[in-house]
Amino acid sequence: MIVPALLAGVEKAWAVNWEGHDSWFYDTAPFRDFYDHVPSPKVKPLPACAARRALHEKNRYEQTAIPGVNCTEAQAPKTGS
Repeated sequence: MIVPALLAGVEKAWAVNWEGHDSWFYDTAPFRDFYDHVPSPKVKPLPACAARRALHEKNRYEQTAIPGVNCTEAQAPKTGS
């Protein structure tokens, strides 16, 4: 009897903002000042696919080389044509 009474008294949840969580903060001036001065993330360069393949050959638990995902292939220089 108590459980149905508790469930009957439950109302639907409301978001923090009636427009949704994504639209309230990005247009304000303090956010723009903060966002414009945040530095870009430092991205570690990907290893060469040949090196990744060599590690995988020694140890099968190493990641498999997938060009463009976890390694970079050495590309031949482009010739002008």
